[in-house]
Amino acid sequence: MDSFLSIENDSCTEQVIERSRFITHVFYVETEEDARQKIDFIRKKYADATHNCYAYVTDYGNATRSSDDGEPSGTAGVPILEVIRNKKIINVLVVVTRYFGGIKLGAGGLVRAYSGSCRDGLDKSVKKEFFMCKLLSVNVKYEEFNLFNSQILKDAYFVVDKCYGEDIKVVFAIKKSAYKPFIDKFSKIYYDKNIEEVGEGYY
Repeated sequence: MDSFLSIENDSCTEQVIERSRFITHVFYVETEEDARQKIDFIRKKYADATHNCYAYVTDYGNATRSSDDGEPSGTAGVPILEVIRNKKIINVLVVVTRYFGGIKLGAGGLVRAYSGSCRDGLDKSVKKEFFMCKLLSVNVKYEEFNLFNSQILKDAYFVVDKCYGEDIKVVFAIKKSAYKPFIDKFSKIYYDKNIEEVGEGYY
């Protein structure tokens, strides 16, 4: 998988439906352990709430889970999960906390309330597309740097670090999908320089 869509920052939204208060927290999480820790945090924060229902898609889309947390089966967790799937967002946890307001919503009303709360939370979250990148390192002489910057670094996804010593050590990221043409270009211009792969990951 060369890229995926997720959220950039955690967020919180709130709405009142038939006097019940629905608080939606959206978290970026990479693993199920990350998700469980966030769920425990919400349960403690809203220990007096009627329900803390949730769903997540983690491990780059390979792990999913949902919970109705006492609501009628299939009326909360699964609707939340379906919204996440429909929006094609992964590495995300959505927890919808409900404070019961005295009016029963019925199965259909609960599905609409939880799916709507999740949709509202995700719609108001800042989205980010994460790309699989290779991290590369190269040493450049000071007198070469301006040319290197204009010819090579302009193709980088982002620059990780510059270390100034005898030479300038530059660490930067290249999208995996652009790696081969980048290396071909680099080798033609800087055939006498070694470029080192120092890692890879989603950024």
